[in-house]
Amino acid sequence: MRRLSTGTRCSRHQLEKVLKGLSSSYDKDDDNEEFKTKSRRAVVACLMRHPEDSADDDAPMEMLFILRSKRRGSRWSGHVGFPGGHVEEGESDEEAVVREVSEEVGVDLSRDGHARCIGKLRERCPPGADLTVCCHVFEVGSDVMVKAEGLQVSEVTAAAWIPISTLTSNEHVRSMTWRHQLTDWLLPSIPLASTCRDGDFYVAPASGVSEATARKNFNLWGLTLSMVSDLLVVGGLRRRPIDRGLLAFLDRLSARPPSRM
Repeated sequence: MRRLSTGTRCSRHQLEKVLKGLSSSYDKDDDNEEFKTKSRRAVVACLMRHPEDSADDDAPMEMLFILRSKRRGSRWSGHVGFPGGHVEEGESDEEAVVREVSEEVGVDLSRDGHARCIGKLRERCPPGADLTVCCHVFEVGSDVMVKAEGLQVSEVTAAAWIPISTLTSNEHVRSMTWRHQLTDWLLPSIPLASTCRDGDFYVAPASGVSEATARKNFNLWGLTLSMVSDLLVVGGLRRRPIDRGLLAFLDRLSARPPSRM
């Protein structure tokens, strides 16, 4: 079997930390009674790619995100997330995640030497949904490509590989207001498109959406941001989770008077 690319020194170090964190965390989901009451199940894939061969040994790993197509009645309409979907009757989680990734972004995770599953995050139940969501984490090589023509336009408007460094620091964290049940919630979000390398942002040609519009809407928040935060914290790539507490912390920092030299 062909080995996955070794990547840069930085990406190897990041992967080692994530592997160590995943191997020692989130092994008690099966005992959670809340999951057993949910009648539907969904799986998503966090694809972590080594950067292409580069003289820059500090180049970080990259993570694949998608911009979901806008669909009336869909909970995730227009959201940025990971590729994935519902587990069909008779399918295992592993079979479903391979099928969904192939359908939505055209990446075959079952091909020998193409990818390997390195763990999964703790399962979670979106508020108010009869659904359990499980995120599988994959290491993929630098040769794993996404093509605009390969995006499933009924589900995906755009996709992009984003450097993990965008997510490990607080530089790009912003606040957003989400209105839910007549209440405004201040939540963290991260605009991703500005840090995407040239050639790594793809828009489905049949979507009718311009690249400028897709980039403007490529903001990570909500359920997928909580998954990303969990992965980075358990992998030792972040000290603080990306949550409302972080927003309060950053707000306090910005309110401090400048120190005197």
